[in-house]
Amino acid sequence: MTTVEGKSLEGEVKKLAITIRLLSELLDLRTGNLFFYGPSRHLVFKGEHGTIVAKSYGSVDRYQAELRNLDIFFRIIQARSELFREVTGSDAAYIGIPKIDPTLDMSRLPIEVQNGTRISIFAAVPGQLLYDRILGRMSKFEDYLLAAMQIARIQQEGKIYRDKFNLKDVVRDREAGSEDTTYFLNRFKDVFLRQLITYGGVHIPETVQEEMLLDWKILVAENLVRAHRDGYTGYYFDGNPRNHILSFDGSSIVSFDFEDRVYAPALLGLASLLSFGLCPHLSQEEQKKILDRFLLEIEFVNALKTGARDKASRIAEYIKLREQCCNSDLSEKNSSNFYRFLGDDDEGIGKEFRDGFIRTWPYALLDRNSAWLGHKARFRALAERLIGNEEVRFVMEDPVKQYAIEQRQHLEQILQTLEQQSQAVHIKNGRYAQDAAYRLRNRFQELAAHSYFSQN
Repeated sequence: MTTVEGKSLEGEVKKLAITIRLLSELLDLRTGNLFFYGPSRHLVFKGEHGTIVAKSYGSVDRYQAELRNLDIFFRIIQARSELFREVTGSDAAYIGIPKIDPTLDMSRLPIEVQNGTRISIFAAVPGQLLYDRILGRMSKFEDYLLAAMQIARIQQEGKIYRDKFNLKDVVRDREAGSEDTTYFLNRFKDVFLRQLITYGGVHIPETVQEEMLLDWKILVAENLVRAHRDGYTGYYFDGNPRNHILSFDGSSIVSFDFEDRVYAPALLGLASLLSFGLCPHLSQEEQKKILDRFLLEIEFVNALKTGARDKASRIAEYIKLREQCCNSDLSEKNSSNFYRFLGDDDEGIGKEFRDGFIRTWPYALLDRNSAWLGHKARFRALAERLIGNEEVRFVMEDPVKQYAIEQRQHLEQILQTLEQQSQAVHIKNGRYAQDAAYRLRNRFQELAAHSYFSQN
């Protein structure tokens, strides 16, 4: 969750070339055997037959943070696994995390080529990225559900052990004099606006940028701060489809990207999963089922942590029953138990908590869609520079076209959400927020008409 201010395309292309050379030396491979998943703040590669997952980091600090975070999660998994197996009857991992191959590390390379670069080689995980499954139109509702469960467990365990992870609170750990909304506004300004202007060449006048920032504060930032204060928080984990490998039979999952040490609204990680810019395969009803399962999974984690065997067993049994009788619908028809689980046996409190989560969901979608729209302007610009480079083999046949498609999906989701919010009756901040949604919708419609988004 960082900006890309000051990074040139030339610098990033150079970094990629160095990384490929280092990986080839580490793994004794020809570069043609490595597939590149696209530019990001870190670089991810896989072997030709899925036997290698490698990652290059933007800084040594991020490399060290990931190693430390994975170690803490490994200890958490050890502590939870016995009770988890008892109450679920499942042999699946409580949380699927990657293991770094100890036989492959930077020490095999001369010191001079290690400088400034850190690489992790993860042990092979048989399976397929959720991103690839979606692109190949092979994904199922159960794939998203499994990923959502994983995100919930990661984020809630990170919240429970917040001090161990030394998480930075994006609302409270801010510079003196800055507002509570600063983090979310900076993301909109730097991650969305600046990248779209810098890498996409989209002209947005300063006066329009200022207007959009003010409206974003009223509609999105203030509501995300409110959600943060209401307790919808956790260890930030980017749940996007590129961060999950599913087993070939769809029964287990391993997730990647544990660099961050951020305490933020828990809805953001889930929003990355369900709004990554790929053609939507989930209906509104299916999305609601995933949101409800996400909330119930948080209560399941809390029960395991406190050793509340009875509650954990009742939650597991309730989920199993609803899968059998109600197609995984947890909150409709004879669902009072669902709300009592969320409300610590008080159905009214549970409904209030769930309603607050659902009300805040649109703002998480707006935050994540706008961020990915900006990030993919950069991805697209780099891909354009790298097409034809013999050292780089993208996973996608035409990455520039794919990023353009995903950007249009982000725009469509933003416009749809803003339209709904501009018509909403019960919206926080009342008329001010509705007016902000209306103005933002108009501005995004103007952006959608730009020639940049009609290319490819």
